[in-house]
Amino acid sequence: KRRLFRPFTQGDDQRLTRAGGTGLGLSICARLCNLMRGRIELDSTLGVGTRITVTLPLQACATGT
Repeated sequence: KRRLFRPFTQGDDQRLTRAGGTGLGLSICARLCNLMRGRIELDSTLGVGTRITVTLPLQACATGT
């Protein structure tokens, strides 16, 4: 799973999908999360789907701003 966050990496079997791509999307997301001191997690089940969770340490804004 971790390799999917590397640039130009795609899933195991590209023959099973019609979607194309450069393999940059998850690596860009991972880099942005890292820059914001957050994290990105991927949970995938074959035949069911994939869940990607992004967690960022945000502060609440004061009311009225």
